[in-house]
Amino acid sequence: MKSAWFIPLFVAAAIQLICLSPSHALDQVQVVGPVKISTSSGALNVDTRRGQTLLFVVISTASAGDNTIIAADATKKIKVLSYSLVCDSAVSVQWKSGAATALTGAMSIAANGGIVDGSGNSPGTQWLFETAANQALILNLSGAVGVRGRLTYFLEL
Repeated sequence: MKSAWFIPLFVAAAIQLICLSPSHALDQVQVVGPVKISTSSGALNVDTRRGQTLLFVVISTASAGDNTIIAADATKKIKVLSYSLVCDSAVSVQWKSGAATALTGAMSIAANGGIVDGSGNSPGTQWLFETAANQALILNLSGAVGVRGRLTYFLEL
């Protein structure tokens, strides 16, 4: 692959890459790192290091026991990059792959306390944990306590 220098140029709220070495015929342009691609139906966050679309989910539950945060995908694993949780009252939380497989130990959180884990944007280098293929991502609560937050993840075979 040949090399050339590019500079970003903002045109109508979009980025175009301008080649500083026009004498080079390039087979492809490689962008390293996360990028945001806007389409007519919205924006996609894509990590170009693995070619994965980053997905986001809001967490809002209050039921004791297993709570499905992300439904199972028939062929893919759910790979969690980051999450944050805030709890109304003292409760223990545990992430699970489906109903039976623990992904974390039970984590005790004090009333009005919370937890934040992960970087949120680097599937090329790490993720916190993953479900088995065709398994939902479950958040198990030790009691009926309000728990809210967010989670960043991607799907992969």
